[in-house]
Amino acid sequence: MEDEIIRIARENKIRMLGPNCIGLLDTHYPIDITFLPPPLPAPGDIGFLSHSGAFCAAVIDLVRANRAFLFHV
Repeated sequence: MEDEIIRIARENKIRMLGPNCIGLLDTHYPIDITFLPPPLPAPGDIGFLSHSGAFCAAVIDLVRANRAFLFHV
């Protein structure tokens, strides 16, 4: 089914995200098309990309819960 979805999207020049991903989160627009609960993380200067949606969600939860992990270089 995934191959069929990709074929249809390419034939029709449709941009798509996924399948099997956490979604997209951009704090500067702001846009949140994920399954993560609000609020959005604060806008900043760090980009984060991971193959694992669960890992991304865990990092965001960790930062929300403990701001001590945030520092300026």
